[in-house]
Amino acid sequence: MRAGGRVRCGDGRRARRERPTPRHELVRPRDRTGEAGTPSHRTHRRTRFLPDPDGHGGAVAPRGGSDRLGCGTPGGAGERPGPDAPVTRDVASPQFWRWLAVLAIANLLARLPLCWDPATVDNDGAEYLAIARFLRTRGEYATDLKWHFFTDDPIVHAAWADRPPLYPLVAVAWQRTLSFLDPTAAARVGNAMLACLGLVLAALFLRQLVGERVALLATGYGFLLPLTLYWTTQPMTEALQLPLAFGALWVWDAAWSAARGVCLGRCAAAGVLAGLLYLARPTGIVLIVALGVDALRRRNDPRLGKGVRRWWPLLTSGAAWAVTIAPYHTILALHYGSPFHSALAFTYAVRTYWEVAHYGFERPPPRLGEFLAREWPHLPGLILHQCWRHAQAFLHQLGPLLPLLAWSRREDWGDRRLPATALVVGALVLHTLTWSAWGSSRYFLIPLVLLAAVALAIATRLARTGAGIAAAVGRWLPRLAGALLVAMLVHFAWQQTRPDRGIPSLPAWREAAALVRDARRVASDKPAILNLLLEVPAVRLPRTTEREPLRRFVERYAPDALVLFADEPGEPAVAAAWRAGALPPGWRLVHDRGILLIARRLPPPGAERPGTGAR
Repeated sequence: MRAGGRVRCGDGRRARRERPTPRHELVRPRDRTGEAGTPSHRTHRRTRFLPDPDGHGGAVAPRGGSDRLGCGTPGGAGERPGPDAPVTRDVASPQFWRWLAVLAIANLLARLPLCWDPATVDNDGAEYLAIARFLRTRGEYATDLKWHFFTDDPIVHAAWADRPPLYPLVAVAWQRTLSFLDPTAAARVGNAMLACLGLVLAALFLRQLVGERVALLATGYGFLLPLTLYWTTQPMTEALQLPLAFGALWVWDAAWSAARGVCLGRCAAAGVLAGLLYLARPTGIVLIVALGVDALRRRNDPRLGKGVRRWWPLLTSGAAWAVTIAPYHTILALHYGSPFHSALAFTYAVRTYWEVAHYGFERPPPRLGEFLAREWPHLPGLILHQCWRHAQAFLHQLGPLLPLLAWSRREDWGDRRLPATALVVGALVLHTLTWSAWGSSRYFLIPLVLLAAVALAIATRLARTGAGIAAAVGRWLPRLAGALLVAMLVHFAWQQTRPDRGIPSLPAWREAAALVRDARRVASDKPAILNLLLEVPAVRLPRTTEREPLRRFVERYAPDALVLFADEPGEPAVAAAWRAGALPPGWRLVHDRGILLIARRLPPPGAERPGTGAR
């Protein structure tokens, strides 16, 4: 053979130059075997031949890299990736898009029935909607809901320190866009659509790591959990966090998968999305930390070059994040004198949230240093209690998928999956330190989806390459998890058909709103729900059994009605004190039935008393 590639036949004639195999001839979109040795129609990937160091021919690998994560493929030289191998090119198969559309539509239809009853709005959701109401009607970032007493703010006050601004702005945008709906319903329908957007972005991100089939199964499982359905239809930040977090992870992964090198523009976009997540909820800071950890790991990537260029992805994403959050902290500094002022800061300086919610009247705000000096012997117990609550949350939601993590390998958590792993670990650590906030299942919607993806990828690998018990576990635990998910959905649907929607106190909330509808200002142990249903200023009712503190409270805040829902620890004692005459002078108990007690101010002599008669 000559250097030019032409060869001479035996009779001296020159043969034609050998033509390289065209790329389109290497595509096998119709191979439906789905076995480890052949590409599957579900992946529909372009492939290229890599040189085999052993000299046994070319090993087929996905375009852009080999299967290094071991998801559903045997791995090793000379073997072809299976149908659940990570996908490293941007074009998804038609089947992926069809199933993704089915999942998105199913998720939207499952959420719409949950959006119409305003009495089912959670307390935090009512706080966000109060701010959104002021933005929509007055153009002010303010609220008429005072839910603690550790500041001297009046009932109507600026809300910059109460809640970050992103979700109230998004809620107002939905309310104006869907103006034909009730404002509360419009915000909740908007959240349902945001959740579907989060599902799409989660599937696109996970597809790059665990393959199309596992990505669809994991997102379908995580987004159809009753926990996810419930909290993503609340007018709160959960539905907004999902598209922001998964969008940032997807863009960040794409930045490092660019064919021409690392894309700094995508790194900056990921930083902006991480900043928006922080503006939705400050605990979203764990995302930029996770991206920073991954950038440090990749700093020696040969595509970055040497010297300062190694740090450009870290600096670019960090600068974009800082620029995104800077206006909010500037506003805090102008309003309160500190760029880090927050009405929620005291939650780190109390043992439980109960004392924050009800015992703050006429008490100084708790200080973190004093709390640590006083309570340090109890901190391990508080942390262990929070860890136990986390374990309960993951066991209840993931169920049979959790044991699969025992078969995990290092590559299941590292390499391209490191940002997602760091996000899960960061969320666990951060919410373990916030020991005062019990019942933290809703804080882990993003980790639930990520852990489900890892577990299902492990199950796929065990079912194909395992033997004995491991293979049986890989085959049957995902099926058991699917059956339990169906059972949970049936039970959740049954709860939503009940008059109380699965919330035992809901009839009392509706009754209270009907009985004090004429009040211009109310005080209650649950002020948020009355503020939402009545759209009047509401203030937290201090949980006290003494008459004198209650007298000073009504003199300062001048409520027209005192509403007590005696359904939490300590509140039955308050109800008993009211019945025994602990109400301030000029007040009388006008309603006492079940858990609901209402006290009204006595009218002046000769005037008709507003409200309802005594029962």
